[in-house]
Amino acid sequence: MTENDKIRAEISEETLERYLSGFQTINRILTALSSSTNIEDLYGIILSALVSPHGLNFTRGVLFIYDPKFDTFSGSIALGPSTEAEAKEFREDLEAEERALNHIMDNQKNRFDLLQNGGWESCISGLRISGLWINMVQRFGAESALTKSIQRLTFSGRGKHREEKYFHDICSKDYPLLQNKSDRTVFLPSMIAKIIDDEFIAVPIRSKTQRFAVVLVDRKFSNKRLGQEDLRHLQWFSNQASLVLENAVLYNNLQAAYRDLKELDTLKSNFLSTVSHELRTPLTTIYGFSGLLVEGKIGEVTDKQYNLLQRVNRNAAHLINLVNDIIEVAEIQVHGISDVSINEIDPLPVIMTAISNVQARKDGKAVDIQPVIDDEIPHILAEEHSLERIIYHLLDNAVKFSRDQGKILIRFRKEEGDLRISVEDEGIGIDHENLARIFESFYQVDNRLNRPFEGLGLGLSITRLLLAATGGKIQAESTLGKGSIFTILYPIFL
Repeated sequence: MTENDKIRAEISEETLERYLSGFQTINRILTALSSSTNIEDLYGIILSALVSPHGLNFTRGVLFIYDPKFDTFSGSIALGPSTEAEAKEFREDLEAEERALNHIMDNQKNRFDLLQNGGWESCISGLRISGLWINMVQRFGAESALTKSIQRLTFSGRGKHREEKYFHDICSKDYPLLQNKSDRTVFLPSMIAKIIDDEFIAVPIRSKTQRFAVVLVDRKFSNKRLGQEDLRHLQWFSNQASLVLENAVLYNNLQAAYRDLKELDTLKSNFLSTVSHELRTPLTTIYGFSGLLVEGKIGEVTDKQYNLLQRVNRNAAHLINLVNDIIEVAEIQVHGISDVSINEIDPLPVIMTAISNVQARKDGKAVDIQPVIDDEIPHILAEEHSLERIIYHLLDNAVKFSRDQGKILIRFRKEEGDLRISVEDEGIGIDHENLARIFESFYQVDNRLNRPFEGLGLGLSITRLLLAATGGKIQAESTLGKGSIFTILYPIFL
């Protein structure tokens, strides 16, 4: 017989069952603690796990929650019977429920094979625990006399008497304390002393950086006494509960921060949209009247006046385009794209329209834009206006960062049911670090006020939003100093 065989032989069946029961209890408690991120729910779960016969099996638990704003502990909830009669009734109800569920399980064993029995036992076990905890919270929870008696109590850390600082003293420790009301070193508040049993355990629930609560548990109406094993169990439980609460606080803080950021982003977009609409009207007026003056339709102007008016007209056009970009991205972010209709379209005429619009804005920059058509271009599933805006912004971006006398190519390639439309330039390129951020609104690789390239950093952001709304995709490649390739993908119409 090996040494391991000897050890196994020495372990009794009763010991094995006790170990198995302990593992099952740990699993139940961990499952319950991980079932919610709501702080109030977690406090209820913590107290239920302490008092439940399928948890740590204390008779009663009293929870006081810490408020860091006022440095106070306030009574929240108490679970457990107030009288011997209530305790007896609860035990009888529990035994009746156990008998009923065991009867169901026995019936299933007669009807199904052993493999299925395991599933039934798991379901019945879960039902037993859920039913018990619901029963406990309903009977001994928020509406109980015990809970109402502690909810009126608040204790401040600034109090003059030791009783007032009792919970603060407990929470300054990182371990549970087995205490007795008769001990003169235990300064338990008198109102709590009327509720809790003579012998009880005070459990601080805290992390290294923050306090959460203090729980008092006892075994009133029970023949079993509190001991060192209970302290070990509660030390483990306190660590788990504080970790779960800390994670829940972090999660809720992140959720709140996310909601605030979303709200701020919406406010920003609404503000930009409103301001841009207010700017567009006077800018359009300036652009229109200056154009009439440049064309000599209102009267003759001198050469000097002509040059000045041409600059006014050109800059007004530039500002109108910037304002239109702001309005476009703001309205997409806030309202989305309404009335999107995905249809079969021929991409080439749409792209030629975009090329024509970009060439009108080149401001004399000698950049050649050429579509490269090696094969028949298939029709695609897209939204025509959105595709034109996407190609326009990609070409406008390519022109902006291309050198004078540069070349921009538009290539087409079929690949796995998609049409790849690539805009290739020979411009300044983008380094790898900045490539991941170029689709963010208002992001500029060069954000100096005196940068040589104009714009607000919205073109690629608009492109990304339009593609997301119309079922397209985009890929970006770039080499610093050599140029960039932006490729959009749309499904081919079959």
